[in-house]
Amino acid sequence: MQFLVRKTTHTTGEVFLDATRAKENEEFVVVDAENKEDAKEKVKHKEDDQ
Repeated sequence: MQFLVRKTTHTTGEVFLDATRAKENEEFVVVDAENKEDAKEKVKHKEDDQ
């Protein structure tokens, strides 16, 4: 089972954590990108290479 945990630090220094569970047919992938479209392309090309 996969979870995406998002950590947000408020300007006051307080830290907030939020966890989202992936559905059966989902997986989370983290990539470095300049924008949303670039991120999608990187994931698409990574899958094509496998």
